[in-house]
Amino acid sequence: MDICFCGHVHNYERGFSLNEEVGSDICYVITGGGGGVPLSGGEIVIDWPNMEVYLPLFYNFCVVEVNGTSLSFRAYSVISIDDTQKYFPLQGKLIDQFTIIK
Repeated sequence: MDICFCGHVHNYERGFSLNEEVGSDICYVITGGGGGVPLSGGEIVIDWPNMEVYLPLFYNFCVVEVNGTSLSFRAYSVISIDDTQKYFPLQGKLIDQFTIIK
């Protein structure tokens, strides 16, 4: 399994896709909630069935730790926005985590 970090949309998403060339999964992490204004709303622009986690209204940051053949990933929220555009502090709330061992 390999991993791909990307942004562009202003939210947090994670999913997996099979890399048929090597016969293993690729983990995709969209970490676009680092401070862009505005955050992407609750609508899904492209319905990609491989996405397991979709958190559209969270400013967030990620921590990646690599130890030998193990990658540990954690995403934390900083603040959340509701439909009325009101801000709710969520400092340090764990919103997603996973480990990859290769």
